[in-house]
Amino acid sequence: MGKFLFIGVILLIVASLANMFFQVPALALTISAIAVMIFSAYILFDISQIVNGGETNYVMATNEFVFRHLQHLHQPAEPADGI
Repeated sequence: MGKFLFIGVILLIVASLANMFFQVPALALTISAIAVMIFSAYILFDISQIVNGGETNYVMATNEFVFRHLQHLHQPAEPADGI
């Protein structure tokens, strides 16, 4: 499931870049709606991983969930030229 969500995010980025050039309002709305669905599915997937992982300490499971998503926000982008 995680691989399908990742592919969905990649396609979402490609569609967003294409819409930057074409600037179609209906496409922008569609991209936004699909983004909401994909990221909601990511949240459900992560919660499922925590529940099925057998975590008994729910405070630590919640912290792990929150910090995992915050880590993606604060991760610096790698340079394009590989330096």
